[in-house]
Amino acid sequence: MISRIMGRVTLTVGGRSVEVEALFDRGVTRSFVDVGVAEKLGYTRFDKPREVLLATRGSRAYLLESL
Repeated sequence: MISRIMGRVTLTVGGRSVEVEALFDRGVTRSFVDVGVAEKLGYTRFDKPREVLLATRGSRAYLLESL
C-alpha cells in the first residue's frame, strides 16, 4: 500500500510568498517546484534545462532552476 502525505505550505523567498499544495516524500534528496510557482517567487530559468533521474524506474524530470 502506497500512502501519500500532502499538505498546504507557504514558500517564501526574498519577501515573496506563495501558498501551494505539497507532496512530502521522506526519501528525496532534492525538491521540485512547478515553473509557475518558481516564477512567482522571482526565480529565472537556466538557459538549458538539466535532465535528472527520478526514483521511479524510467522516470525523468527537467531541472530549470536550482534553489
